[in-house]
Amino acid sequence: MIDNFEFKSSRNAHRLIKFTEDNCPEILLNLIFKIYEANFTGNDISNDEVLIDISKKCGLDDKTVREFLSGKTYGVEVEVDTEEAVFNGITAVPHYIIHTANHQLIIPGAFEKKDFKTALIDLTNGEITNKTCI
Repeated sequence: MIDNFEFKSSRNAHRLIKFTEDNCPEILLNLIFKIYEANFTGNDISNDEVLIDISKKCGLDDKTVREFLSGKTYGVEVEVDTEEAVFNGITAVPHYIIHTANHQLIIPGAFEKKDFKTALIDLTNGEITNKTCI
C-alpha cells in the first residue's frame, strides 16, 4: 500500500482543452503544448490556478477561464473521451497512434526524444509494421 498518495485529476485540463477548441481554436495547439510542458516539468495541472496561468499566457481571458473552471461544462464530453480511450486500450498518457498509408505505430507513455525519433524514422522507412512500442 502507498501511504500519503493523493489522486490528482487532469479533468479540468481536459475540459479547458474542449472549451478552447470550441471558442478559440487558433490557440488550441499552443494551449495543449503548454499544458503538457507544465505537467512534465512538475507543475500541478490539477490546480486551477496553474491552468488559469497557462491559459492567460496563451491569450485567454483569465476571468473567463476562472468562471469556466468553476462550472461543469464539457464534463460529459471528457467522460465520453475517457470511456472511448479505455475501450481502445489506451492506458498511458501521452498516447500516440500514428498512421501512414500502410503502417500503424502505437506509442503508449512518454518516450525519450531519441527513441521517439528512431520509431518515427523506422515507421517512415517501413521497418515498423503495425508495431506497438511498449
